[in-house]
Amino acid sequence: RSLADGKTLTGWTTIGDVRWSVTDGAFTANPSKQSATPIQGFLRSTEDFSDFELKAEFWADPNANSGLFIRCGTPARPNSLGTGYEINVSDDHPVTPTGGIVGVHSTLPHRVKSVGKWSLFEVRAEGNHLIVKVNGETTVDAHDDKFTNGAIGLQAGGPNGPGLIRYRNIRVRPLPAAGPSARTPTRRSGRRPSRNTISHPSTGKSMR
Repeated sequence: RSLADGKTLTGWTTIGDVRWSVTDGAFTANPSKQSATPIQGFLRSTEDFSDFELKAEFWADPNANSGLFIRCGTPARPNSLGTGYEINVSDDHPVTPTGGIVGVHSTLPHRVKSVGKWSLFEVRAEGNHLIVKVNGETTVDAHDDKFTNGAIGLQAGGPNGPGLIRYRNIRVRPLPAAGPSARTPTRRSGRRPSRNTISHPSTGKSMR
């Protein structure tokens, strides 16, 4: 089912300083046009999800800094998104480029090319098993236990990425809750490397 009606921000809460709009059916934000100094903002779904499959198309300018967040918990302070998993949108990020999960798995040394065109995220979160695909290419297949339930979030802006970001056709399909037998034990570090990914420390973005 769709999480956006293509006309309004119904079903989402605006957080932070960035102004979001709906243009041609897409959630749209361009912080560089709104402020001469760096600003950051988010959209947070009013509904929480635990186990699910999610699809979302995104368009990022070369100077954009964004992320698709999942399982975002209750915000610790006003004007914050809440801590969860961030699937990065930043092709040239030095640690976790587009398609990697910050603090869990990076795509490096490979980099997805998503700038300047519509690209597709496909995300599956089932228990502690996290899978991310960008344009059909698996960028993350990992296990992590940090977050189990929460909202979906969309980021625009930040200190190093004031450019245009757009999201459209956001659809989610809830899955039956994964039982204990379906959960794969993680290593002591909380990470389990997948064949084509490399683990990296968090980039330290503030989202609590």
